[in-house]
Amino acid sequence: MALRLPFTAWEWKHNASAPLNNPPAVSILAPGTSSTLSAGSVATFTGTATDPETGDLTSKLVWTSSLDAQIGTGGSFSKALSAGNHLITASVTDPAGKTGQASIAISIVSAPPPAAKTLSVSVVTDKSTYVNGNRVNLTVTVTDGVNSVSGAAASLTLVTASGRQVNYNATTDSNGSARFQYKLSTNRDGVGAFKATVAGSKSGYNSASGSANFMVTR
Repeated sequence: MALRLPFTAWEWKHNASAPLNNPPAVSILAPGTSSTLSAGSVATFTGTATDPETGDLTSKLVWTSSLDAQIGTGGSFSKALSAGNHLITASVTDPAGKTGQASIAISIVSAPPPAAKTLSVSVVTDKSTYVNGNRVNLTVTVTDGVNSVSGAAASLTLVTASGRQVNYNATTDSNGSARFQYKLSTNRDGVGAFKATVAGSKSGYNSASGSANFMVTR
């Protein structure tokens, strides 16, 4: 009985010429792995895909996120992602069914809230000097440094020449103004320097104060 070789010459040639199928090589060029981006910003994703047997498959890339599912296709696109830690994967399948892929991890962080504006409070009197029995008219204006602030609490502390302390409260109108009036009595309040200090406050703003001085001469 004749021994049979493992392969005939035809079988060897046919088997040797059978093409191998390697998976495509995928590269992610941007963004870099471990990148941190601000929520709401648009990120640009770029990558390449090359198959040893069929050549360039970059246009066939499919991009996915572990949080946002499919986010794009092809070699380059831009997209804003949701906040969180994402695993980004770019993958492609060649005509023979082999798949290649590459992945990166990126973080999308929520932007910090804008800093609260600080109020500006100005206090003016209708005169610089008064006498017994006069009424002192004080006008307070509250702004954010540029625009008038309505609905702000304006708390007046008036310290008289005798050291007496008087407190009044008001709320700024649509023009950011509040008004106070005080009738002088030298027997009660004394003669000399008076100081009016107004503290302004409103939710969403940093509080501030302003003051004005005036004299009572007799």
